[in-house]
Amino acid sequence: MTVRTSGVLSGPRTRFGVILAWLSGRLGRESGFLVDAGAAVAILEVSSPEAAAWWKTHVPRALAPRRRFMFRQDACILVDLP
Repeated sequence: MTVRTSGVLSGPRTRFGVILAWLSGRLGRESGFLVDAGAAVAILEVSSPEAAAWWKTHVPRALAPRRRFMFRQDACILVDLP
């Protein structure tokens, strides 16, 4: 997918801020894969509990329901699941 994105730490923190950033053209366009943020951090917790704890401590708003992480296409490998 190609969607408008912002940085987790550098982007807007409120819905109103997102609207302002969108209207002013400050949101970037990225292509990649959208993943449920909570699920991504839950998977991360298995391999790196410290990294998962960082997300939970520093940007808990990124893990709210319906929030997504964008992983760029060049950072992903598609696999077939059984």
